[in-house]
Amino acid sequence: MPENDKKVITDIERKAIKEMVDLLDELGISEIEIDNEKIGRIKVSKNILNTNLGLTNSLTNIDRKDNQTSKNEKEDSTKNDNTVNAPMIGTVYLQHEPGSKKFIEK
Repeated sequence: MPENDKKVITDIERKAIKEMVDLLDELGISEIEIDNEKIGRIKVSKNILNTNLGLTNSLTNIDRKDNQTSKNEKEDSTKNDNTVNAPMIGTVYLQHEPGSKKFIEK
């Protein structure tokens, strides 16, 4: 490829990419894309494969622990009225975004 055909990343583009990477972590998403007249289209994504492997390992470990639950642990879980026993793990969103009103309040 000739030298003048290579695309050089400007400081503005570098800053936009950095902000997009920060947004991925902040929002908990795996991919983001913007289309801007000044800098064009930029797409940033995380490696999803590693995330899925980690989740699979976690689920396997949880299944093993559930099989070894003692009688005392079962009795303790029935004492708390706010306990929700679920067969899998997940993320709970109590509010739309940090600082906003909670969906449900006690």
